[in-house]
Amino acid sequence: MVGTDVDADARKLLRDITSVVWPAADMLSAINAARREIGNLVPQAVTFTRDFACASGEINQTVPTDVTRLIQVVRNTGLDGTEKGRSIRLTTAGELMAWDRDWDRRDPSDTIQHYMYDPEQPREFQVWPAPDGELHLELVTTDMVPDLAGLAEAMILGDIYRNACVYHVIGTLLMTVDDDAFKPIAESWLARRNESLGIKTQMDSNRKPKEIK
Repeated sequence: MVGTDVDADARKLLRDITSVVWPAADMLSAINAARREIGNLVPQAVTFTRDFACASGEINQTVPTDVTRLIQVVRNTGLDGTEKGRSIRLTTAGELMAWDRDWDRRDPSDTIQHYMYDPEQPREFQVWPAPDGELHLELVTTDMVPDLAGLAEAMILGDIYRNACVYHVIGTLLMTVDDDAFKPIAESWLARRNESLGIKTQMDSNRKPKEIK
C-alpha cells in the first residue's frame, strides 16, 4: 500500500477526485497524521525486526531512542548478530521467583533464556540470565516512522489498515473546514476509524507481552 492508494480512496468518498477542495499537500499531511495515529493506537501495525546489542552483565535493558515500544524478544543471535540461536521465552519475575528465589543474582551467561516486559515501560525489558558480554538479540519493535515525502511512497502499514487510514484522513480534513456543521461529520469518520481498528486491537491484545509480576 502506498500513499496514492489512500489518497484515491479518500478523494472518492470526499467527491474531490480532481483535488479542487484539498490539494495534494493537505492530503499528504493528513495521511502522515493517519500513519502516526494508527501506529499509536495499534503498535503492532508498524513493526520492524532489528538487531539489539545487550548491555553486558545487566538484567535491565533499554531499546534505542528511535524505538517507541518493544513487541517481542525473539532469539539469541550471538556476539555479532548473525547467528540463529536459541529462542527466548516471555515470562514474569513471579514465575522465575517460584523456580529460583535467587534468579536475579545468578552468574551471567552467553545465552539468554527468558525476558520480562512491563507495558507501562514500553522501551525497557529484563533478560535472564544477565548477558555475559555484549550479546546480540533479535527484537521486534515499533519504531518512530518518518513522514512520507510524497504520496507515491510506501505507507509501511499493511493493507488491513487501509480503511482505517482512509477514515482518519477524511475525518482530519473535514475538521479543517471553517464551518461547525462539519465537525460532527468529521467526528463520525474518526469514530469509523476507531471501529475499524477496534477489531484489530482486540485481536492484538491477546499477543501483547505480559506484565512483570
